[in-house]
Amino acid sequence: ANHYPSNFKASHDKYTRMLKKHEKKDIFNKIDNISQKLEKYPVKNGNLYIKYFHSYDDFCDIGKKLDNCVARMNYDKEMAKGECIIFGIYKENDPVECVEINTKNYSVQQCRGYNNKDSEYHQTCLEMCNEFLRHKIAIKRIIKEVCV
Repeated sequence: ANHYPSNFKASHDKYTRMLKKHEKKDIFNKIDNISQKLEKYPVKNGNLYIKYFHSYDDFCDIGKKLDNCVARMNYDKEMAKGECIIFGIYKENDPVECVEINTKNYSVQQCRGYNNKDSEYHQTCLEMCNEFLRHKIAIKRIIKEVCV
């Protein structure tokens, strides 16, 4: 009898994600805490809006949809330590760009669309990042409360 799943890769990916979620539980508790506090500072521009990430799935989903490395390169650990803030800019339920804010100098470190290229909304996304950064004092307080 065959004891292997019918789609081995899908099963492998599902259980790998479950394992990662378990391993990173403490990291994502901090990220969720940061993001819950950031929700008080919504940023919208027309039909674009900032979505703050709360979970490992949020990182994986935007990484997959935009074909980037945000879920694979320890950005979650950096955010949990207060070194950066990662969020997505979405149109309806689809990500258009993924953003990294550097919390050492409160600047946009990265703002990239699909395949790490600028999206057609890139200029608006940068304006939205600047709008987010207008809350720098509150953001600093949140990072200090959660990460220090």
